[in-house]
Amino acid sequence: MNPTRRRVTAVAIAAALLVPLQAAQAQVAGQTRFSQVCAACHTVASTAVVDRGRNNPAMIQNAINTIPAMTAAVSGNVSATDLADIAAYLGNSPASISFAQTTVGQTSAVSTVTISASRLAALSSLTAVASGDFAVQGGSCGTSVPAGTSCTVGVVFKPTPPARAAAP
Repeated sequence: MNPTRRRVTAVAIAAALLVPLQAAQAQVAGQTRFSQVCAACHTVASTAVVDRGRNNPAMIQNAINTIPAMTAAVSGNVSATDLADIAAYLGNSPASISFAQTTVGQTSAVSTVTISASRLAALSSLTAVASGDFAVQGGSCGTSVPAGTSCTVGVVFKPTPPARAAAP
């Protein structure tokens, strides 16, 4: 059997895991918008500032509206979708998962996705579900993530052989 290698973006993982709506937004798009409009003043590692926006687009909008430097630099340059995407990017990591070569019928090692709540807002109604060649395996997430904390979801890749067409 030929080994198969898969690279899955966090967008697919977030969608497959069915995390809350704000966390299921396009995380990769959020990374792009963060780089374009936020990175000049903020880094993802600057947790004292950025942590408040993790999975919390309303907090990011509030900062844009109330902090004069942000208002001047960003106001009118980001949409509600951009804010949701940026919040998802800040709150869920990594941005992509690479699975090692995995033989069809075998299961990969577990890769971990971290879901983070901002210090100001909890996440609720989490449900971990995967489909296709992916499965949820382990992790620390329950149905909610208290404000200021994070949890993990383990994801494995188990490639299946491609479907064969029936003979005519």
